[in-house]
Order: sequence, then structure tokens, then C-alpha cells
Amino acid sequence: MASAGAAGAVQPCSSPDAVVATAVATSESHSCAVLVTGGVRCWGSNQYGALGDGTTVNNSKPSTRDVISEVQAIAVGLDFSCALTKSGGVRCWGRNNHGQLGDGSFVDRYSASGKDVLSDVQAIASGNAHTCALMNSGGVRCWGLNEDGQLGDGSMAARSSPPTFDVLSGFRAIGTGEVQSCGVRNDGRVRCWGRISPGSNEADVDVSAGVQAVAPAYDHTCALTGSGGVRCWGWNAFGQLGDGTKTERFTPLDQDVIGGVRAVAAAGWYVCALTLAGGVRCWGYNEFGQLGDGSNADRSTPPKSDALSNVQALSAARNHACALMKNGGVRCWGGDLSNMAMWRPSPVEGTCQ
Repeated sequence: MASAGAAGAVQPCSSPDAVVATAVATSESHSCAVLVTGGVRCWGSNQYGALGDGTTVNNSKPSTRDVISEVQAIAVGLDFSCALTKSGGVRCWGRNNHGQLGDGSFVDRYSASGKDVLSDVQAIASGNAHTCALMNSGGVRCWGLNEDGQLGDGSMAARSSPPTFDVLSGFRAIGTGEVQSCGVRNDGRVRCWGRISPGSNEADVDVSAGVQAVAPAYDHTCALTGSGGVRCWGWNAFGQLGDGTKTERFTPLDQDVIGGVRAVAAAGWYVCALTLAGGVRCWGYNEFGQLGDGSNADRSTPPKSDALSNVQALSAARNHACALMKNGGVRCWGGDLSNMAMWRPSPVEGTCQ
């Protein structure tokens, strides 16, 4: 186990056969990485085939072979995975009880092989049991579970295949939480749909600073402003809004809780920010060490020091988070769904070894 203090001393992936990643995505049940070659390798729970290796055998380490190739981005939900191919197609595998694979059925799929369920896509994001795609046109199309209105189509009915038309338009970024979805409009405003506030399942959110990215979680959401600040709103019982209180807010904070940020990830009841310098700082709920600070004490404000450095991307799940290092390695910390008594309160070595 690497300590948070030693995490900055990252050695490069110098071995010719080292697994070098370009993207990582994590969910409550499993994680997947996109390699520099365009292949995908996954690890974690595989009860429903989310690892895409054709089996239902759990694996505590990344697979030793690619389960799909020619991939540019990956999104994972609870027990399922979706890949965005280099040609702009979307292909999913794993659990399909709510139609989250988008193939028109409710049958689980254990292998990543198959046909694209959608094309002409520029970005994807997955919640617990739904996925949203940002089309090249700027439109949004979602499928899967819809009991909270997270598909944005005006209904509460599950959808087992992507709609054939954009249900929302004029967006340049998307994000999904467990049971909600959000998008950044071309004018920098945020629109969210799903379980976002009492009595409402769709709303425009005025962040007052212009937004470049949005990170929905469970009952809270954070936005990365145009100036590199972070502002959050929603439930705040564990200090996940970062304002030093535990008071819930139905509108965004009017001040940044942290600045100098280039990416933000939120899940469960905590938030992690990736600074411009490549550092990771997290706050909120910390029972399983998901803040990466070596403890399991909650925080209601962002820390002043990094839990990890030399990071290029972040992904957060309810009880753990993963970082893509600048050398192409992956490090994860927090709780293990298969054995929640095990927790790693500091980032540990992952695929780069």
C-alpha cells in the first residue's frame, strides 16, 4: 500500500509490456481502463458479465487481454459497461435488467463483442442503470432505467434501446449520477433531469459563472466553472458541498469552494477535484477511505494538500475512486464492494507495474 505522502514518487511505465492506460472509469461494482492501444481491460465484480471477458468470474486485477479494441472512451454503471469506439459507435455489455445495454433486449451480455447500438456519438456517461450519449450534433440520447426521469424523454418508462431522435439539444458536455443526468449547454448553463430535487425531475441550474463540465452524484451535483472553480448543490449531510457546513442547498453555491481545478468527479456523498498541477483533493463522506487522505474521517471543505499527484484524469464511484496517472498507470483507493471491511485509505499502485 502506498502512502499519500509517497504517492507523488511515481515511476514511469518503462517495461515494454507495461499496461499503459489513457482513460479510466469506475462504478460501485467494477472498473475499466482504455489502453493506449485502444483496448479495454476491466476488473472487479463480474456476476453479470460487466468485465466483458465472456465469464461471470470476479477478478481483483485488470484482465490480461483486451475485451474490445478500437475504443476511445469508457463509461461504467452498476454491473455493466459501455465503450465509445473510435468510429463514434457505442457498444455495451453486462447486466441488462433495465435495458441499459441498449440492444433492444433485457438479456445480460457477458462479452464485449457485438454490434454498436448507436453511432455518431462524441461522449458517453453511465449512471447506476442508464447511459446517456452526447451526439456529434450536440443532442442527447439516453436509455435504460427511467423511474426518476433520468432519460429526459418526459416519461418514467425504461427504454431498452437509444431513441432515434435527440430528446435534448444544444449541449457540449454531459454527466450522469446514480439516478440523474446533467448536461452543459452551449451557452455554459447547466440542465439536469432525473432525481434532482423534491418535487422536480427537470430543471435549469444557474451556476452564475459559466460551466465547462458537470459531475452529478447521488443527491448532489458539482460544476466545474469556466474559471476552474468548483461549485456544488444538493444534499450535504457529510459536507460534500465543500462549503464547511452540512446544510443542503437547492441552488449552487455563489462562491468556488476550490480553485485551480481542471476536472471534478463526484459519486455517493463525496467529491474529488483534479488540480491544474495534477493533484487530487477530495472532501465529503469518507467511511471507506474514498477521500484518499489516509483516514476515514469525513471532510466538509477541500483539503489544502494533495492526496495524490502526477494525475491526468479521475473517476469516482460510491465507495472508491481511481486516478489515471500521467505515466499511464491507474491507482485506486477506498472500499471494495465485495468486502467492505477492506478499505484502502490511500492510493495504491494499479495497472502500471
